[in-house]
Amino acid sequence: MAPQPQLDQEMAERYGIPVELLREGMPSFLQKAADGEVILGDYVRVATSEGLEAALKTMATAPSSSTTTAPKLSCYIVTYLPLEESSKIRELMQQLQEEQGLPNIVVRNMEVLEAKEDMLNRLRQNIQDVEALIDWLQDLAAELQPANPAGRPPLLALKVQYTLAKIDSDDLETAKEMLRGFPGISSNLGNIGLEDTEDLADHLKEHYPLDLQFQVPDDMDSQILAALSVTDWLDSMDLINDSPKLLECVRRTITDLGDRLASYQELAIAPSLIGAAPADFEEH
Repeated sequence: MAPQPQLDQEMAERYGIPVELLREGMPSFLQKAADGEVILGDYVRVATSEGLEAALKTMATAPSSSTTTAPKLSCYIVTYLPLEESSKIRELMQQLQEEQGLPNIVVRNMEVLEAKEDMLNRLRQNIQDVEALIDWLQDLAAELQPANPAGRPPLLALKVQYTLAKIDSDDLETAKEMLRGFPGISSNLGNIGLEDTEDLADHLKEHYPLDLQFQVPDDMDSQILAALSVTDWLDSMDLINDSPKLLECVRRTITDLGDRLASYQELAIAPSLIGAAPADFEEH
């Protein structure tokens, strides 16, 4: 971070205001002091948590006229304190309350620290909301992935087994209806009679040997309908999702939201006048 007077000037130029406005309410002897520099024994201007820690070390090693109470460090928070630093300063204050023999921190312009904390909480809520949305979209993207054909229900094997079962029970009409979509068979179905069922069964076993390795339970009709249901769903989802390129849209949105997260995080660590004073942000 730049030296304090220089950063004051940079912030003033950035926001188009007099540098004196940034130092309003701060004792004159602190207005051009460096971050963490202890002035007059117990005053410090704070622009970072590191500066406050440095001031505390200075106070801890300085001779004290009192042996019964810990020294107090009077702090003035700069109005352009990065939002994330407010959280670190608060944690440091709480730590000091739990430990004895360390200097106590007294923030003289507490309204600035509290306004910074409020805005940091708002920013963190935005980050949480975007992270939750990214998680949801990532789950959606996983669901939109094209189905693996190898993982689809073994529909053809079910049809072959069902057809063989119908042939075995002499229900040739149902078997022939099932075979209408089979390559190399449907064109000859009209000439097949009951006396040809054995040849038909052999033909199926010859042309679809791999499918017949599938073990079909007794409720073949229910299994076929279930397989058709799953296949129809996967085919429909592939068609709908591929047509408007929904998956690509989701992935692009995830990338855009990732960029937004990065912007939020940069905003949290950058010096700015966000939270410089208490304000009702709901009215703006």
